[in-house]
Amino acid sequence: MAQSKNIRPLEMQVGGHKGVQQSGEGDLIMKPCLPAERDFYQAIAADERLAALRPHVAKFYGTLRLEGRY
Repeated sequence: MAQSKNIRPLEMQVGGHKGVQQSGEGDLIMKPCLPAERDFYQAIAADERLAALRPHVAKFYGTLRLEGRY
């Protein structure tokens, strides 16, 4: 995926907390989260004992810090 300089609010959000954004191309969704939520997604991605949960949660690609945003 090419790096996007055009980050905007998610176009079709029907629920959840505010602040969810998408890349300009629409191929990446970014959402703010607390450390516990980040740790949860990292654990599911890395721990084979939790592999059965992977089909039921969003794919975790890692963390991103948007300078000047948070």
